[in-house]
Amino acid sequence: MAKKVRKLKLPRILELYIELEHTEPRVWRRVLVEDSITMYELHEIIQVVMGWMHSHLFLFQSKDLVITEPSPDGDWPREEFEDARKTRVASVFVSPGDSIGYEYDFGDSWRHVVRFEREFVQKEHLFKIPRCIGGANACPPEDCGGPLGFADLKSIIAKPKSKNFREMSLWLERYYPNYDPTEFSLGTVNKILKIGATKYLELMPLLYR
Repeated sequence: MAKKVRKLKLPRILELYIELEHTEPRVWRRVLVEDSITMYELHEIIQVVMGWMHSHLFLFQSKDLVITEPSPDGDWPREEFEDARKTRVASVFVSPGDSIGYEYDFGDSWRHVVRFEREFVQKEHLFKIPRCIGGANACPPEDCGGPLGFADLKSIIAKPKSKNFREMSLWLERYYPNYDPTEFSLGTVNKILKIGATKYLELMPLLYR
């Protein structure tokens, strides 16, 4: 008697578009993720693909829904938010067109829109997920003063004879040597994703201390 072959449930893959708001030209990424991951894991993936350093607080927000990581200090009353480590991406992005805001660093207030564009089932393991499939322009340097500060930074470094060029260059050189606001390397981002977003971000303090 022939044995029954157990069919494995194939993961649902979501294509998400991520754009940093209030910057010109646009800083954006397009990524593929499994819908089974948590919103905290999505936060880590966004950190990697955008180029952030995972050194500030974050939240996802849509209308009355707030998803974040519980603070050990209890700053967020539990009834006011959902735990990012327990909330699945599948419960947030149900149908193509669904979107949610993502804010990183409440001081500089880097606001992003994350939009669910399409879904598919990967019938074979053609490539590792998560995966970045597109993007443009470099993420702003951390702690540069939000969108207005970033605009000033780009204006200064574009003019080597400007008053604050040397001071700004020395500041950038410490953490962002050879910084180019137009640069984005798809290959580098995917190499990091293969290492694992969590593992890479844990190494971040050692890389930039």
